[in-house]
Amino acid sequence: MKKTDKTVRQIIDWFRQNDPGHGDPKAQKERVRVWNLFLADHGDKPLSECRRFHLLEWINAQGNLAAWTRLRFRNTICRPFIAAVDLGYIASSPFRGLRMPQGKNGRDMSDDEFRAALRFASPEMKKALIFLRHSGARPGEMRTATYMDVDLANAVITLQEHKTARRTGRPRRIILSSVLVKLCAQLVANAKQRHALGGPPNLFLNAYGNKWKINTLCKNFRYVRELAGLPKDCKLYGCRHALATAGILAGDATATIAALLGHSGLSSVGRYCHVSGKSDHLKEAVERAAGLAPPRTPKPVPPPSKPKPQSLLQSIGEVIPPPNHNFNFRADYGS
Repeated sequence: MKKTDKTVRQIIDWFRQNDPGHGDPKAQKERVRVWNLFLADHGDKPLSECRRFHLLEWINAQGNLAAWTRLRFRNTICRPFIAAVDLGYIASSPFRGLRMPQGKNGRDMSDDEFRAALRFASPEMKKALIFLRHSGARPGEMRTATYMDVDLANAVITLQEHKTARRTGRPRRIILSSVLVKLCAQLVANAKQRHALGGPPNLFLNAYGNKWKINTLCKNFRYVRELAGLPKDCKLYGCRHALATAGILAGDATATIAALLGHSGLSSVGRYCHVSGKSDHLKEAVERAAGLAPPRTPKPVPPPSKPKPQSLLQSIGEVIPPPNHNFNFRADYGS
């Protein structure tokens, strides 16, 4: 080893000391975990002896990982070395050029799958499914939402801490449908009473009265999926995909869908919109594109108005149940 040759540990330690640490704290914790695993096997290896196949063999040795997880591990390990090259700390990255295939993109949960899941879901899981399907929120956002984040008068949940908070510097606004206003009214009332007695302030809890953990939430849905006989590619995130796809099919602008999903740009919206299999929609589109059918009539835009606070509260009050109202899917949402 050359006297000036740096080791893998030195590069990763340098990056951790100088990186501003933008991103979700939980994601940063996972990155540190992956770095420590890699350092345990290759930390003392000098860069001049590192090759791309070392990283590939290490990832293969981590077990039967999904394609997206393998790609994430590669990106996590390569990130400090790329930054070190960009800032002139080292001349080149020894792992640059290691290619890995992406995993399959998720899909939207169909209406039939959604109804089937509701039939076999527990009351706690049913509320989670309804919220995710009607809001397009991430499961992690649902887990962390508290009653203090809910503004029923304006039908919105505002999260200060979320996945892209440090990158965008903006809060995440989850817009509530009329169904979710009714659901959240009950959840807020219950959470306030529970919090006053020392319980958690979260809106959504599991059957044990505790805050949902992501692993428990996914495990619970896998159980529901098996009972309902749904395919393995039907996942919770499919509710988010379903809202985006339904919005596109209804003619909503891509910017509108991005805002509902909480995306800062438009580039990632395409991953959530699945219209290639919607043959009826595509047939109508090709007829319009070929000039064989009249263009779609845009939705009328109502004139801007500023209702008085009292009238706004009265209009919202029409769909907000009293605090003792028990949310019932069949009665409040339909069969």
